[in-house]
Amino acid sequence: MLGKFVTRVLVSLLGYAYPAFECFREIEKNNPEIEQLRFWCQYWLPLYGEAKLAFIIYLWHPRTKGTWYIYNRFIMPSLAKHEPYINTRLQQMRTKSGDLLLFYLRSFTQKGQSLAFDIIQYVVKQGSSSTSK
Repeated sequence: MLGKFVTRVLVSLLGYAYPAFECFREIEKNNPEIEQLRFWCQYWLPLYGEAKLAFIIYLWHPRTKGTWYIYNRFIMPSLAKHEPYINTRLQQMRTKSGDLLLFYLRSFTQKGQSLAFDIIQYVVKQGSSSTSK
């Protein structure tokens, strides 16, 4: 049991911690060849799943009050700081989406009218050609 624990700790240290540290050192050298290493490091995060689970439990559990802390410490101040900009952008998006909706509605109606007139003309032509025969 103890041997299994020691082995697991050593594998974690040598398999995750040391390579992560070496990646950090190489990235900090700012060599142009290191761009691929940066790309690899951003997707290779050790214990990502476990950290995500722990964070969700932290947010969910009533004793930790994680959601309250995250909201009051990060979300609310950020939203309050940027609220005028957000409101302006939302209003612009509403205006643009309304204009876009009107454009497509007009286009749809024009095409519908044109199609209806074409159908009526076709029916009239078919009716007149069948009566002349």
